[in-house]
Amino acid sequence: MLKLGIQVCLRVMAWVFFVTFHFSAKADETRPNVIFILIDSLGWSDTTLYGMTQFYQTPNIERIARRGMLFSKAYSDGPLDCPTRASILTGQSPARTGITGVRSTGSDPFLKAELLDQAPPEQKVREVRSATRLRADSYTLGKAMKAAGYATGHFGKWELGAGKKFRARIRVR
Repeated sequence: MLKLGIQVCLRVMAWVFFVTFHFSAKADETRPNVIFILIDSLGWSDTTLYGMTQFYQTPNIERIARRGMLFSKAYSDGPLDCPTRASILTGQSPARTGITGVRSTGSDPFLKAELLDQAPPEQKVREVRSATRLRADSYTLGKAMKAAGYATGHFGKWELGAGKKFRARIRVR
């Protein structure tokens, strides 16, 4: 009977050791949390991060920046909201996505930019009409993060397409 008790104890200890080792190895494999904040029309002096304002305090933004990464230099070849979002999501320039205009949720969907047939009489060059939708088959940052095992979410303005193809699929895990 004592021998059976020792065997059970050894098995339990081996199981505890295995589980502890397994989960400690998994803990080393954890990925960092990623929170990407994009704010339309945020000026360089609109938070207290750079010490350029005394009108208001933004302690939570400062705390997030201290714990993570702060990007202080950037370039945008599409300094409008929709082209910027499309570029960040796809990694492509506005010229490549075709989204170069201010708003892309119009009722008339265009998936690529088009050169207008005629320019207005007061203009010497023809305009390019912006695409109004991000192509549904575009490989986006969200898809890449999901493929890497991340749970993803988007909160706020979208304006990169309307309809069933663009609706969020809500899944809670």
